[in-house]
Amino acid sequence: MRKISRVSYGANYFNESEYFHADPATGVITNRAGKRIVCLTDDFLQGFHDALVEECGPAAPLVLYSCGKATGDMVGRRLQTELTDHYGQGFESFLVAQLVACLRSYFSVHGWGRMDLELDEISQGLFTVSFTDAPFQELFEATGKPIESMLAGFLGGVFSTFTGQSLTCIQTQCQSTGADKSLFVLGLEERLEDA
Repeated sequence: MRKISRVSYGANYFNESEYFHADPATGVITNRAGKRIVCLTDDFLQGFHDALVEECGPAAPLVLYSCGKATGDMVGRRLQTELTDHYGQGFESFLVAQLVACLRSYFSVHGWGRMDLELDEISQGLFTVSFTDAPFQELFEATGKPIESMLAGFLGGVFSTFTGQSLTCIQTQCQSTGADKSLFVLGLEERLEDA
């Protein structure tokens, strides 16, 4: 019989009432690990996106993906450390359901929307991540194509860190184009090309 690890009983690390700490005197918000949290307004995100599109033209999605990937890699490493410290064992010891629950809570509490992970195609080296209520769907004008390049890069970075392999992420559906959810497929680049 498999022994249930201590990680099964730990409280939700991302519980909003315990995860964020605000200091009204300084205006600084930190997470429970003491790392500063930056809150970005819709106006800032819209302006950032519009400036990149203006300056980079058709390369803007690639720039956003690259920024997201670098940020996702840093966040993935930080999450590994924080989850290990909180639960008393490495995230690699988590059951898949526990890791998915942590990631779901992370994305929700940080305003990315509701995340779901599908492992139906994992035997082919692919898996999908979907979001409902993603933050960018209402910010950017409808282009008829997926617009969440930064989130795709971010997912690629986070999951690359967790798997120890360089994963690529492609957005295949976007709520801003009328889909019921934003859908991302992740895998090794050669696996995605074969799919």
